[in-house]
Amino acid sequence: MLQRWFLEISFLGGAYHGWARQPNAPTVQQCLEDALARVTQQSIETVGAGRTDAGVHARSLWVHVDLPNLPYASVDLVHKLNSILPQDIAVHCAKQVPQDWHARFSAIYRRYTYRMVARKDPFWQTMAWRVYPFPDQNLMEKAAQVLFQYNDFASFCRSKHDAGTTLCKIREVAWERNDHVLEFHIEADRFLRNMVRALVGTLVAIGQGKFPEHHLVEVLEAKDRTKAGPSAPAQGLCLEKVGYPEGWLD
Repeated sequence: MLQRWFLEISFLGGAYHGWARQPNAPTVQQCLEDALARVTQQSIETVGAGRTDAGVHARSLWVHVDLPNLPYASVDLVHKLNSILPQDIAVHCAKQVPQDWHARFSAIYRRYTYRMVARKDPFWQTMAWRVYPFPDQNLMEKAAQVLFQYNDFASFCRSKHDAGTTLCKIREVAWERNDHVLEFHIEADRFLRNMVRALVGTLVAIGQGKFPEHHLVEVLEAKDRTKAGPSAPAQGLCLEKVGYPEGWLD
């Protein structure tokens, strides 16, 4: 009898072509499944709460996996996996859950942070975008407020995509400045592929004075990816949290 487990993992995405398995490229999912196969001596398939693009990081991504009965505690499973996984991927906890829980479809929100730096900083070079000239935070904050008024983000999705819908519900947008590091936090029920990076690229262009504040409205209403700005670099983006119904993972 297989048992369903939820694993919380984090990773630095610089060495990987995203989360999802690909035939000829290193991915986080493949590394995790290889580690699970070594621990269980069986072929293992995992399901992640979402996909990340190449180079994007994750502080907390939940993954579900069906495993045979384990002859040891969950803390030992975590230790065994971390002993096998590379240094840029970590498993933080493992929880046995009901069989109908689904890492992707049971999630009710995702939260991302995009980080920009105003000056060269070797400690942030793989985790943030060094932007020059640095954008005006006030202009970007004002422009971003319209995101709550829209639910169709087709203009911030790759033109060729497999998403069944381009509708998303933005739950929160916030900005946080700490010295030369600016963080853009955004939370929604779901995100389209490349959506946050395309949105950040457009906001930065507004903050640099390349477009007026109302430009974001024009882009959203166009429902055309070519109207938005270029995508911000992948290394500045991090999946911070995936939320589930209250009490599920306490």
